[in-house]
Amino acid sequence: MRRAGLVGGLFAVAVLGVVYACGGDDPVVGSSSGDAGGSSSSSSSSGSSSSSSSSSSSGGDAALPDGGGDAAPSFDPASLGGRLVLWLKAEAQYVQADGGVRWRDQSPAKNDAVQADPARVPALSAADAGVGGHAAVRFTGQEYLQIADHASLRWAQADFAIYAVVRHFNVPPSYAIIYAKWTDVSPFPGIFLWANYPGTPADGYVTRLDTARVVSSDGGQNDGKARVVGAWKAGSRFELRIDGAKVGEIPDAGGYDPVGFDAVGRPVFLGGRPELVQMLDGDVAEIVGVKGALSVAEIGNIEAYLKTRHGL
Repeated sequence: MRRAGLVGGLFAVAVLGVVYACGGDDPVVGSSSGDAGGSSSSSSSSGSSSSSSSSSSSGGDAALPDGGGDAAPSFDPASLGGRLVLWLKAEAQYVQADGGVRWRDQSPAKNDAVQADPARVPALSAADAGVGGHAAVRFTGQEYLQIADHASLRWAQADFAIYAVVRHFNVPPSYAIIYAKWTDVSPFPGIFLWANYPGTPADGYVTRLDTARVVSSDGGQNDGKARVVGAWKAGSRFELRIDGAKVGEIPDAGGYDPVGFDAVGRPVFLGGRPELVQMLDGDVAEIVGVKGALSVAEIGNIEAYLKTRHGL
């Protein structure tokens, strides 16, 4: 099989805390209540960016109106077909395996997130303690997951979007990885979603392509409120989007190192990294990743689906 990491059959174990029941026969996980590439070169408030090219909040064919659009309740990310390369739902197939955990990817790519070390396994919060009546994976600053490298997760030459339903409690100067795949050599090219980030409004959200291409939100977002946070690259435009609205952009984000960006052989990290730095204190209920061009309507559908499903 192409996946490295956890293999073998699933087996039942005793779990502390509340057990969240999901479909299937596999045991679910019980519930519980260094810099990844340097710091930003500059910062500003909502709608801000740091880039080797000029930035603005001007429109363009790739830009959605602030606030996004409404999607039919029946929209299903599976309708994106082969462009859907990551779809992690906390209530679906977050199962124990070989002493660790496997969060099974619902996309055709089957990019499962795993953790083999029991000490680093995030708990699964039950629906009533999760987000909008749905379960959430709970990170407490000590846990992380990783996804083995695969061509479907290398986005340097493609349009892409990555979204997470997340809430965080990290207190500056602490900052945390939500989703990251990068080469750990300056200028640290790769795709990041962060909660907090040095040199920006420190208690907001940030996305980055390298240290010269950073987009940040306003601060005040480590308030325990769940949000739909996403990064969308369409052509040369790179946007940070929160709850269906564009909060910052780089109109011309080209020029980053594509080889470093793809980071062949290096996994995706969720919630932190093995060095136990940039560790998330918060909850992740769902992640959707798309490789390939998306229309404005499709972006609106993804955002509205996540907001509606999680009551945001």
